[in-house]
Amino acid sequence: MLGYGRKTVGVVCALGLAVLCCLWWVSRRHATPILAVPTAVQQTQPANPESEGVPLPGEKTERVAWPHWGGAVNSAEFSGKDFFDRNLARAFVESIDSPQRKYAVSLNARAFLPVRDEARAENLFSADDFKNPAQVRLLYLQFIEHPTDAQRVQLAQAGVEMVSYMDAYAWTVRGDADALMTAAAFPFVRGVAQVDPRDKLNAQVFLQQTPPHAQTPEGLTRLSVLTVPGTTVDEIQHQVAALPKTATLKLTLGHPSVLGPRFNVVARANQAAQIASAHSVAFVEYVEPPMINRDATTDSSSNITLVRDQGDKLDGTGVTVAVREVGKPEAHIDFISRTTYVDSNGDTNNAGNYTHATSVTGQIASSGLNQPAAKGVAPAVKVLVYALQGDSFLTNDVIDAGGKGARISNNSYGPVVTAWGDYQSQSADWDAAIRANNLLAFFAGNEESDAAVNKHIDFFVGMKNGLCIEATSSAAKAGNPFVSPPVAPAGGSAFFAKYGPMNDGRVKPDLVAFGDNVNLDIGTSGLTQNTGTSFSTPAATGVAVLVSQRYKAVYGTEPSAALLKAILCESATDLGLPGPDNVYGFGILNADAAVRLVNVHQISPSAIVFFENTLSNSGTQSFLVNVPPNTPSLKATLCWMDVAGVPAAAKALVNDLDVLVIDPNGVQYFPYSLSAANPSNAATNTGPNTVDPIEQTVVTNPIAGAWTIKVTGTSIPSGTQSFALCTSV
Repeated sequence: MLGYGRKTVGVVCALGLAVLCCLWWVSRRHATPILAVPTAVQQTQPANPESEGVPLPGEKTERVAWPHWGGAVNSAEFSGKDFFDRNLARAFVESIDSPQRKYAVSLNARAFLPVRDEARAENLFSADDFKNPAQVRLLYLQFIEHPTDAQRVQLAQAGVEMVSYMDAYAWTVRGDADALMTAAAFPFVRGVAQVDPRDKLNAQVFLQQTPPHAQTPEGLTRLSVLTVPGTTVDEIQHQVAALPKTATLKLTLGHPSVLGPRFNVVARANQAAQIASAHSVAFVEYVEPPMINRDATTDSSSNITLVRDQGDKLDGTGVTVAVREVGKPEAHIDFISRTTYVDSNGDTNNAGNYTHATSVTGQIASSGLNQPAAKGVAPAVKVLVYALQGDSFLTNDVIDAGGKGARISNNSYGPVVTAWGDYQSQSADWDAAIRANNLLAFFAGNEESDAAVNKHIDFFVGMKNGLCIEATSSAAKAGNPFVSPPVAPAGGSAFFAKYGPMNDGRVKPDLVAFGDNVNLDIGTSGLTQNTGTSFSTPAATGVAVLVSQRYKAVYGTEPSAALLKAILCESATDLGLPGPDNVYGFGILNADAAVRLVNVHQISPSAIVFFENTLSNSGTQSFLVNVPPNTPSLKATLCWMDVAGVPAAAKALVNDLDVLVIDPNGVQYFPYSLSAANPSNAATNTGPNTVDPIEQTVVTNPIAGAWTIKVTGTSIPSGTQSFALCTSV
């Protein structure tokens, strides 16, 4: 029998312990992933929310515990149950203790709270992820605060690419497993969570509710696949071909997006989630729908006569407007001399498109010399005409118009709508183009014949930086208190108008104007009448032209798009419920009130009503406004042109600015906000607005004295954000 000394036994035990530790480490490092592709993974058991810093929800949710998977506590089950349930997602966020609530990430698909546990981050990777250094993954990386420039450099040096900001200090990032694990350990990183492929799906795609325009005769589905910047055809084709059940799919390059390359693919409806699991895929939606047109009292409703034919006698001289239409306007004698056909092909399949384009252009620019009843709002403005090529939502026309000096654009058309309230990749493209070209674009709101009116604004007019215009009936009036006897404001929505807000609670429509049986140009010298938001929109566009002309005369420069937008919303006459609402938005256009606001500088040069500046994250700017005694109200409107959002996020807003109005005694007044869950309710003003790029505060019967208006860059994930502030007393 062999004997072992104590030293030998100790060595053997030490070696054995080392082997066991190595095996434990390898088993953790190469554990089965919590989530990769839904069809090939296992779900962990739901965790007790209290152990994760998430309290048990209130009675209204009737849940014992929220599901825990993918490195986070979630509003939805891993099985797919409760995905795209926005009410449940809101309840989940509200159930989180206040100190941690700001870290709840809200997507369209679900809401989740990443778990702060570096060890659990190991479970987000498979053995193949670590064996293959070239295996790139997409994860959510959440920071304690927005990362600084130095921290971004540190992430890049670690091999981590920041792709898109989502919400609550969380970004989608790319890198191999080692790079992402290194990033997870940085002290400024709060946590990581898995990107579920279903997060990248449009709600209709997830539900496999394929609209007619996206169906093929063979019963397949036409999908649009948005990818991260820099993705090539070969790269995305290789990734999709490597996935189960998608090897035979052929992706073709589509129209590019500001968010990244876009590809088209024909597939079975149930293959969308599989396609979305490719790490270069950012979002999957249906191919864009075809476009359709959207179909005088105009002058009196919005007090246009008072500034065009009386008072300052504005006519649009020196201003250029872009008109984008499905058809080519005919050479009507009352506007042809000031019209340039930049792109005049248009849709030649329907003669009605020519009539529509002629009427829209005349509503803005007609001189009224031959058809006085159809006189345009801005009868001397120059017009750049762009006629659409088929069913395109591309932004090249508006970019071209910006380069040719246009700062205002009219778009009286829209998609054949199959879903409401969403922010899609085309919304982001237009937001980016409008922002980059300092251009204010007007879009015709939705028209329908059914009874469902709330939350029925589409992705095109529901972008952030454009203005969505709905139609009023002849009963609606902006009112004029300066005439004798005074004309009182009055409401009245057109029978075909549809209401907001957007799914994230953003105010839509933004403004309204008369659009019910309007006198319009037709042919080369004729007159007609028509009804629709197609004709309320050019009325609003024309008012913007007049305001821009007057601003340049008073201040010497054109107003920025953000300031012009703020002036129109500040001066609009509030109709319906107090504050912005889902029917009238910020109110009916009031040309006279807008021009009076601009003229304040001439009447009293020391009175400052417009402020413009730039903010970085957490930065603050304060402005003083003197309120005289017996002032009926103080109003302040903040506006900024936000950067493009991402369609997977529950909120379209990226840069969140906040306005706070403070009276001489220190009492604070917050801006209005709408409720996405209760769209018909009146706006509230009990806290900051976190979703709108237009914020408005109204104080009735303000006390006299010096008031402070403070603008804060509450959350600006990267760069800076310029803004415009408009005040009136």
